[in-house]
Amino acid sequence: MSSEDDTINSYIEKLLNMVKYNRDRLINNKEYSELKQEHRIIHIQKCDEYKEFCSSFPVVSKYAIAYGIYSTKAFKRYIKYKFTKKPTKEERNELLNNPCGQKMWSNHFYATYIKWVHADKKPHCPQNELDNVYKQTLDLLNEETKKFFDTYDKELEKFNQEKEKLNIERREDLKKMFKKRLENKLEEKV
Repeated sequence: MSSEDDTINSYIEKLLNMVKYNRDRLINNKEYSELKQEHRIIHIQKCDEYKEFCSSFPVVSKYAIAYGIYSTKAFKRYIKYKFTKKPTKEERNELLNNPCGQKMWSNHFYATYIKWVHADKKPHCPQNELDNVYKQTLDLLNEETKKFFDTYDKELEKFNQEKEKLNIERREDLKKMFKKRLENKLEEKV
């Protein structure tokens, strides 16, 4: 077995352990089972044992934890795809200093994984249905990404405006303070 296979198998083992941990907590811990999906995801993302996995494979961990949907076959294929698919030179130039574009490029991988899970769970599914799953997933993820970055840009603009306003006020306060000191010095000399 190659080191690549060892790495892939360790990721698959981590996925299966995480799914088992989540299932056992759902069955044996009433408080945990009553948590909303988002809070269960956050709980597992914070576990030291799964933190790195969740960070490396967010869509895989989200679907496995929140919905119990995963496929080791699709995951293995996804890992190979994720670590071999590279942006073209043109894509790299577009993505450079473009966090929104980078996230949307990543969304392509996430939608591909969901499509492959769907194909694995429904082996006789027609190609047009799989393509539709991919398109809907990608559209939803890109819409969420755009909303996030739009909100971020608006908040950043508000922050910068407030910062500028505070800088102007601070400069005015400093001018007044220096003027008062200068006046005091001049009065002392007279």
